[in-house]
Amino acid sequence: MTPAASETGAAPSDGRHTFPPHVVAALDEHCRVEKLSREAAICALVTESLRFKGYLPRRPADAGP
Repeated sequence: MTPAASETGAAPSDGRHTFPPHVVAALDEHCRVEKLSREAAICALVTESLRFKGYLPRRPADAGP
């Protein structure tokens, strides 16, 4: 018997990802406070993280949000 995707950390074959309940709760709170959809919030958080880690270039100072 092979381990489930949740046991190995692998994403399900349909492309969806499963997050621990405490992460989902924090994301939902972030969405509520920032008035964002989950999709927009996840995109913004991933973008911010990748910029912080140096994988994405910084925005020019004169660029908007």
